[in-house]
Amino acid sequence: MPEPSTLDALLNDVFPAMCEASFGAPSDAVARLLAWLVAGRIAAARGLHLPLDAPAPALGPAAEVGRAALDDLDFDPDGVYLPGEVYSRLLAARYEQGSYYTPPALARQVAEWVLGPYDGPRPPTMLDPAMGSGNFLLAAGEMIAARWGVSRWEAAQHLHGLDSDAGAVDLARLALWLWAAEPGTTPADLAGRLRCADALLGEPPPARFDAVLGNPPYASVFTRAQGDDSLRDALKARYRTAVGSFDLAVPFVERAVELCADGGRVGLVLPNKLLAASYAEALREWLGKRATVEVLADYTSALPFDANVYPVVVVLRKEPPQASAPLTVFRADGRLNAPALLRRGTQADLHAPGGVWGGALDPAWSDLRMCFERGVPLREVAELAGGLTVGEAYNLRDRVIDAGPGMLPADALQLITSGLIRRGYSLWGRKEVRYLKRRFRRPAIVASALPPRRREQARAHKLIVAGLALRPQAMLDRGMAQAAVSTTIIYRSAWPLGALGAVLNSALMARLYRALFGGLALAGGYLRFGQRELALLPVPDVPADDPRVRRLEALAGEMARADAVTRGHLDAQIDALVCDLYGVEG
Repeated sequence: MPEPSTLDALLNDVFPAMCEASFGAPSDAVARLLAWLVAGRIAAARGLHLPLDAPAPALGPAAEVGRAALDDLDFDPDGVYLPGEVYSRLLAARYEQGSYYTPPALARQVAEWVLGPYDGPRPPTMLDPAMGSGNFLLAAGEMIAARWGVSRWEAAQHLHGLDSDAGAVDLARLALWLWAAEPGTTPADLAGRLRCADALLGEPPPARFDAVLGNPPYASVFTRAQGDDSLRDALKARYRTAVGSFDLAVPFVERAVELCADGGRVGLVLPNKLLAASYAEALREWLGKRATVEVLADYTSALPFDANVYPVVVVLRKEPPQASAPLTVFRADGRLNAPALLRRGTQADLHAPGGVWGGALDPAWSDLRMCFERGVPLREVAELAGGLTVGEAYNLRDRVIDAGPGMLPADALQLITSGLIRRGYSLWGRKEVRYLKRRFRRPAIVASALPPRRREQARAHKLIVAGLALRPQAMLDRGMAQAAVSTTIIYRSAWPLGALGAVLNSALMARLYRALFGGLALAGGYLRFGQRELALLPVPDVPADDPRVRRLEALAGEMARADAVTRGHLDAQIDALVCDLYGVEG
């Protein structure tokens, strides 16, 4: 990695000065020019000559400013990653494109997981289908040269890359040339292997590769398309996994597996949402028939990217999985050191309801999995429905009243918003709420204004679950309330609703939910609780008249009436009973 002072000076001093001197030239063009000037200095430090074509007239003054500024900086001859990092950090549209600079340490670790098990007599062929400025190529080249005892230039002949950004392709060739150059070679000599091409929809490479590594773009295809449906439609037509509101990482995973030879390995840095999101369910199902997941590595705490992205590394072997095949799980710390071993599991860890993989990242998943083996999905025990839609809420806005003290009017129902729900009770009438830009102390809605289906649900005994919280929060309503936007109702249950609510509110269920869906967390660790996720949760597979279920129902009734101190004691009793019902330790 470059010295922080050098990188900071390039980003914060040299680049702004060059932009000022460029007479309004695009900032991306200035960024590319700066990267080439930096590469020239590194080439000189390595005894190489890098010719730089005369820049466009608008960039001539910027080049002069850049050359003068670089005279005051020191450049490490081994700093071959620096030009790419400068370009990637300064690229104006990279976040909109879903592109993120991969730190060399992370690229090397992925290369180790993918290439390390390879024991062939010749070096493996490797492809990065979204190579950016080439960090995975460099990492793989370093490993091939050391492991197979070949020269750097020979190692480079086994490396291939694609990218749709011509500037990034130029820099990737440049970086690999800086690392591997032999006398008489130029970056152009790598053009046949590092090409400007669309890996998803362009012409496929002529061969499959022993290894595919990379950090594909993460942007939603709907964001990337910017109102043009042609990209989304083309991807949906081409890729079986491109369903729903997918992001570009989904078809890139499918493409990477296609480009990998049978028995080869794929190692990708991916957004952790792919482990649990509904839009990636088709991808996880598709992979479950074609690839064995050898490594999952949680980098969400390490935050390797300078953006609000939470990555995981997934290493696949292109071979249909056996349930007993090993799966190794790692977790990296905030310093991006070599990740620590978290647990050893099997492919069976990926067989959670809904095909969710997120649970495998929990160190206690082997025990938590038993809750699913000893339970039945909530959707088989009760019906679930959403609270008011946004459209319904606005249509009914004028029928929401502040009920005032005393009993509710005869034709009124409490309006329960997500923020009023607590575990086992509500704060209705005790907490002021803001609803559709108005404030209410006792929000109520006129029952006769509701559509018949909503009125039926409102008058039913039900659980109302908060849509956003740190853990599941469900309250029991005996037909006195309408659930507002961003809530879920659970009704027509084969279990007593109070007991079912106690299970949902338990500490064990909080652990289960975060293990499964923690990858979908928002800022501050808040989780969304929707019908899909709640429907997958396990309910203990015991009869509704089991004495422990009846006891839970009684404790839930006490919880609704208790003070804060008593609730703590009741929580402990409920948690112990729930663990007993699942047959797991607390």
